[in-house]
Amino acid sequence: MAIDYEKLKNWSFPVLEQHYSEKDTILYALGIGVCLDPVDPYQLRYVYEHGLQVLPSMAAVLVHPGLWMAHPDTGIDMLKVVHGEQKIRIHSMLAPSGTVIGNIRVTHVIDKGADKGALVVVQRDIIDKRTDTLLATVEQTSFCRADGGFATSANPGDKLTATETYAPDRVPDNVCDMATRPEMALIYRLSGDGNAFRSYPS
Repeated sequence: MAIDYEKLKNWSFPVLEQHYSEKDTILYALGIGVCLDPVDPYQLRYVYEHGLQVLPSMAAVLVHPGLWMAHPDTGIDMLKVVHGEQKIRIHSMLAPSGTVIGNIRVTHVIDKGADKGALVVVQRDIIDKRTDTLLATVEQTSFCRADGGFATSANPGDKLTATETYAPDRVPDNVCDMATRPEMALIYRLSGDGNAFRSYPS
């Protein structure tokens, strides 16, 4: 089954609601490698309840729609999908705990060609349920390697718009080098990214 542009572009997502606790905030920080040094006060503020702060990138896992592309009606071969790009725009800082609403939609379905795959871009607005404040906008691009070639002259799909981002011509404001611990992926999965591992112990 091939991608049906109109069906995919108008895919209906439920409005999602998620409550997250201080423990969830701490678990996310541990899952991306914070606190290799458990007595570093800078790192402890992300993993200790007293004065707990939230890493802005935690927006990426809140009210996540899950593996919706695996639904057979999408026409997508889920086994050949890879995460292509992630953008997060922070509008207001996340609280250490709270309840959020997720409004989700497909914004682009781009045909790169029959042998070049397709791009599917999904936007998620994360809203504080209590205050109705827009907290973050998350945009995820998935590269569907096996699903190009669906476009027709009557319906060519969306266009790929290139945006160029330039790094400032100066030294970074801050640098943080952290080792990747072998168990990090297992911890990170507990924050809601349940994508299956591609390698298993023998």
